[in-house]
Amino acid sequence: MNENAAVENTKAHEILKQAPFLIPFTSRVKIFASQLAAHKQRHGSQAVFTRNRFRIRRDHILEDAYDQMSALSEEDLRGLIRVTFINEFGVEEAGIDGGGIFKDFMENITRAAFDCQYGLFKETSDHLLYPNPGSGMIHEQHLQFFHFLGTLLAKAMYEGILVDIPFATFFLSKLKQK
Repeated sequence: MNENAAVENTKAHEILKQAPFLIPFTSRVKIFASQLAAHKQRHGSQAVFTRNRFRIRRDHILEDAYDQMSALSEEDLRGLIRVTFINEFGVEEAGIDGGGIFKDFMENITRAAFDCQYGLFKETSDHLLYPNPGSGMIHEQHLQFFHFLGTLLAKAMYEGILVDIPFATFFLSKLKQK
């Protein structure tokens, strides 16, 4: 029985769900990493042959990514996504996505999505982010965009891509309560 199965089939799994603060953070990270690795190993053979090819206009990165990622199933989201960027002249940028272009895509889209000028987030005086309570007046589909951002962050975690978003402490506290 591997470590992942042991965690999933014991009281430790229940403790991890109900009272994660009882398990040191580094241990939780190791458990999470081992569960991801096990999942990827079980589903890895499908990931090589991807049908998830995104054509992303750099000047419309958020809208293009939203449209294309929202159309994917949960299984497809876990799979490989190949990105081709389209420049401002409508021409495909040179490059083969061996992972670097996807990482560039993730960095650029998170920067755009969490930019206060887009209207989904506001900034504290310390430049920390929290959801804009008035985002619905700016974007009719603001709730769908917030869901999309959750999907985006989940994909980053699944792929091991570090995304540094300076959330406000009060917002993080609110998230922990849910």
